Amino acid sequence: MLQVSGSVFPPEELSGAVLPPDLRVAANLVVDAAKAMGLPVRFVARPEVFTHGVLSERLAARLDGVRDHVALCDGTAFRPLPGLRNHLFFYRRGAADACRQMRRLVEVAPELFLGMQSQVNGTLAFRVDGAWHRPPATLLAFAETPRITPASLLPVFLHPSDPEGSAAASVSEEAEEDMPALPEGRLRYVPLTEAILADPHLARLLAERLLGAMMRDEAPLVLQLPLLSAGSGDIAEQIAAVIRGLGSTGVTFPRHVGTSARWATGPLDVAMLRDATILVHPGLDFWRLGRDIWRAAGEIEMVQDGPAGAAFVRLFRDWLGAEVPMRLLHPRRMRDHVTVGSVL
Repeated sequence: MLQVSGSVFPPEELSGAVLPPDLRVAANLVVDAAKAMGLPVRFVARPEVFTHGVLSERLAARLDGVRDHVALCDGTAFRPLPGLRNHLFFYRRGAADACRQMRRLVEVAPELFLGMQSQVNGTLAFRVDGAWHRPPATLLAFAETPRITPASLLPVFLHPSDPEGSAAASVSEEAEEDMPALPEGRLRYVPLTEAILADPHLARLLAERLLGAMMRDEAPLVLQLPLLSAGSGDIAEQIAAVIRGLGSTGVTFPRHVGTSARWATGPLDVAMLRDATILVHPGLDFWRLGRDIWRAAGEIEMVQDGPAGAAFVRLFRDWLGAEVPMRLLHPRRMRDHVTVGSVL
């Protein structure tokens, strides 16, 4: 359980706390941005307690002139503070269940969001009394990608009928020792999330690209493993989740390790990503990667399917703030390809 000194506490008290990784990175992003602007930072525990009366006045006195409140939202609740300019930071775009919860929250309580001053790195739009509302975006970014531990590259074993066995083979020391070097060629890099794997059209595209890398030595492909909402952080669990997602597409994979494909346990080094192609999906928490990685890319593939995808593309272009070549992908409209295992 998190132990803090009071209802209002400094960010230093979170330094030794055990927090979910996505919440930790989101909090660090806000703190870093505030400090860069010379603004004091305080965290408020249980903000729903301070909505009116004496407690609201007491909170205002404790905050000592603070004017802005950034609500870190996991999709289940949005807790604005009266008397402050409230900003929403929905930090779990990559979790499919959190996205569903967020949509449900906006549907049942849209009035909560009416007074919002801005949304951090978001594209939320909602309708109240026949009028559409899209709060302006506040764009926050890390200059350099946060790295807890160096990323490891692991060989890809992928048998959809045995996700756990495939994951165990991928993380075995023997497989790592026998892993050949990635071949030359422009690297394709895909930071994965649960929301990306839940998109059947993109999952099919990724499965076909992975098959090409494993069987035909097409462009080298690195898939960064996703954080799991209900996972322990175990690498084998993450690999098994990806295999289940790709296996649901019906694409048949070979039973040997792919020489041109790798799992990555974290963000790759900038040097490895120079001139690489990075795939970006609306279900990606893109801000978790610093601008150093994005600006090193040779090309960014943007998935755009429907109006929501178009809004995401505009947000990402504004957030990036640099001229990196971009190419739009429309997996929903792409013609199905015949693959190994297809039945005609």
